[in-house]
Amino acid sequence: PQEDAAASFGDKCTADTLFAKGEHSQGRCGEKYAVVILDLATDWVTCAPVCERSGRDAEEALRMFAGTDAEIKSFYSDNANELRDAAKSVKWCHTTNTPFVSCTSGGVERRIRHVEEGTRTVLARAGFPHRWWPHASRYFCHASNIRERDDEHPSAWEARHHAPFSGMLISFGAAVRFAPPTPLKKKLPKFGPNAVPGVFLGWNLHPGGRWTGEYLVAYWPDFQDMGSSKPARVAVHCVREDILEELHAHNADDAKDMTTLPRTPECLKYILKVHLRVDRQNMAKVLRQLTVRPFVLLQLLYFLIEHNHEVFRNKG
Repeated sequence: PQEDAAASFGDKCTADTLFAKGEHSQGRCGEKYAVVILDLATDWVTCAPVCERSGRDAEEALRMFAGTDAEIKSFYSDNANELRDAAKSVKWCHTTNTPFVSCTSGGVERRIRHVEEGTRTVLARAGFPHRWWPHASRYFCHASNIRERDDEHPSAWEARHHAPFSGMLISFGAAVRFAPPTPLKKKLPKFGPNAVPGVFLGWNLHPGGRWTGEYLVAYWPDFQDMGSSKPARVAVHCVREDILEELHAHNADDAKDMTTLPRTPECLKYILKVHLRVDRQNMAKVLRQLTVRPFVLLQLLYFLIEHNHEVFRNKG
């Protein structure tokens, strides 16, 4: 299919499957594959991690991609059984590429490589273990969809929904404070703070790429034992705009570019406050529980030294 033949969302869509089935590559909940779906007109991309390479899982991914309102006029894929069965189940007009000739599906193959590389980068920048790739891949795809390009080519989000994305732009793995949902609140002290420390994991999207103000976060103390427990045991919470404005202020410099480095002093101070409690703590013990990039660690230490933190005071 030719991109210039696609004028609006749903005119021409394509999909392929990403493999991560090796035991060392699986996601934290056993995800071994991901269905990557691309709309050629808007450049909207969706990544749906799944545990099995089945028509049922692929069908769910296609329905999540299109939603209830979008009309998919033409769907194109390779000859994978799960994609063919899924397209038949959702009643999309389906064509396949020439067997063993990859050039006829080059667009989606390039997009899959882009998603792979982006997911790898997101994980590395956040210092997360590889088993968090399902969350990182969804984060990367949504960040790509809301990324502003230029006046002639708006973001994929705006091209599809006809309005800019209105949510906060927050880095994957960033330190946040959020109002705990009821299940988590029951485990906390009665007179504890109204906001608890957490880690940002992305935006909760509904079928059709709709967003209703919900964010995905994890409770920070759960991560402290992550090295000795299974990642799947770290609960992921869905919260609304309960992430404090303080976080938004500390990330203001990252609003237009979520990849800006180095972080501002205020942002580093906030990250340190939540991620590393140096005072009265054994630094080595904390670091054994975390995956921290050397650059981030150096910046945090420089910040402490420059501001004469009591941990380093009068140490020469």
